[in-house]
Amino acid sequence: MRRTGRPPVPAEIWVLVAAAFLIALGYGLVAPILPQFARSFDVGVMAASAIVSIFAFVRLVFAPAGGALIGRFGERRIYLVGLLIVATSSALCGIADTYWTLLLFRGLGGIGSVMFTVSAMGLLVRLAPTSQRGHVSSLYGSAFLIGNILGPILGSLLGGLGMRLPFYIYAVAVYIAAAVVFLFLRGGIGAAPDADQTQATFSLAEALRIPYYRALLVTGLANGWSNFGVRIALVPLMAAAVPAIGKEAAGIALTLFALGSAVTQQFSGRLVDRHGR
Repeated sequence: MRRTGRPPVPAEIWVLVAAAFLIALGYGLVAPILPQFARSFDVGVMAASAIVSIFAFVRLVFAPAGGALIGRFGERRIYLVGLLIVATSSALCGIADTYWTLLLFRGLGGIGSVMFTVSAMGLLVRLAPTSQRGHVSSLYGSAFLIGNILGPILGSLLGGLGMRLPFYIYAVAVYIAAAVVFLFLRGGIGAAPDADQTQATFSLAEALRIPYYRALLVTGLANGWSNFGVRIALVPLMAAAVPAIGKEAAGIALTLFALGSAVTQQFSGRLVDRHGR
């Protein structure tokens, strides 16, 4: 008996996947050197770590507003605006001449980051066939991880050219990602809903009554603490502070983490589709 093959992944999904790769490639360039760049302004470890924390903190604070903007203007428009904010923020970080301007510009990037990540999730849910949402999510996540694998390696190779260059490369990569989405994601996809279109609303209070949602919040907190707090903020500082390790090891550590996650993504998405979330 002939088996029915899996339906092809929509072309629009591949556009988002390509954009995710470019974004992550640039982010991977910056991640290993960001805390070290902050330390170059003669600040302590806590202040250097705050450069990473401010990005996540602004994302948290701006998330409700980002969701409201998506509801009003549509995923595609907010996605593009978010990318442009992140790219501009990265370029400004490259020219920052004080710690406080670096902190300000990095925080600005958090606004753009939450705009494009939440928009991307909305587009993935809208465009992915119901039976392939796990697979599509793994494709999108893998694109980010592959970029995070290559980015720190390239960042380590460019280390001799100074710590500002990766910020400019990151900005260019995100500008290119915005151009890819603008050119190839068209036809009303992710547009703002019509004025007469009614949509059911789902409040935060209703979501909190669902045990699965509460579990996601807890695991999200644990992941953010270990990923951004330890991996991105402290590992590069430790590598720079311990001579036996060396600064270049920060990029290698981030690459190995992303590599392990990328391998896992290849089968975890299909397991979700097969056995349930």
